[in-house]
Amino acid sequence: MKIYIGIDGGGTNLKALIGDSNKRVIGTAKSGPVNYQSVGIEKVKESFGSLLAYCKNELKIKHEDIECICMGCAGINNKMDEMIYKEMMNELGYSNKLLLYNDAFVALVGANGKAEGAVIISGTGSIAYGIKKDGTHVRVGGWGHIIGDEGSGYSIARDALNTIVRSMDGIIPYTMLTEAIMEKLKVKTLEELMTYIYDPRTQKQHIGELAPVVMDMAKSDKAAENIVKNAAYQLCNMVYALKRKMNLESFKLALSGSVLTKSEVVRNILIDQLKQNSPEIHVSLGEKEPVYGALMLAWKEAAI
Repeated sequence: MKIYIGIDGGGTNLKALIGDSNKRVIGTAKSGPVNYQSVGIEKVKESFGSLLAYCKNELKIKHEDIECICMGCAGINNKMDEMIYKEMMNELGYSNKLLLYNDAFVALVGANGKAEGAVIISGTGSIAYGIKKDGTHVRVGGWGHIIGDEGSGYSIARDALNTIVRSMDGIIPYTMLTEAIMEKLKVKTLEELMTYIYDPRTQKQHIGELAPVVMDMAKSDKAAENIVKNAAYQLCNMVYALKRKMNLESFKLALSGSVLTKSEVVRNILIDQLKQNSPEIHVSLGEKEPVYGALMLAWKEAAI
């Protein structure tokens, strides 16, 4: 029986669904980060290698049994990126059909059940992605944590860290975020905090992991509340820009990513603002996870 694999991956981890030719999901897997721009090619190869080893050792699936792998990865944005991912998979011994997309596209397919409408994603990073009536793909954001990723988990954590140091410097009032973040990181002084932040081993995903602390405190700390509200408004601005690019009277917008699915504060502000300012946008939580969208595309490629 032929096997099909859908992959959703970013700067934090990889999720995979393994399906068969009867459109049954027969396995799931997780591995490490797959955005080579964030963690490097060798680290990404380790993540994919771990997935293929799991399929072989645990599910008894050989490389030649895999008819198609569909990847939706945060590091895939152009033809050069596609070539890099193809080379990685070839070096790992996989040479069958490989579909390569940005992670936003597979999230859209999973959320809306087909390649139609739009999606706003806020996880470690952020992006708004849509498909116009003529089939053209358009995007807003997704430009990485150095120059973009507004409204993302990383930006929430970065703003919280900035708030902490300004508070400790006496520029702004005291915030309970200071103790909460320091406890999370197991540091006690500003110097220890700086050592952690600028340690070469501290990656983007490690900073992004602080976002839940900030979101949890949004109801009890004014500084945290302001940070989370600002993130929500940034996501709203991305949706408004996407709407202008899509040039549609109305469309379905799915919400995806850990920030939007786990934080009621961010989600509710976004939904309320869109209802007030763009009621023609029909907002909903996604039907399926992005990884299922990737598997759907693999099945579709095989006309299943």
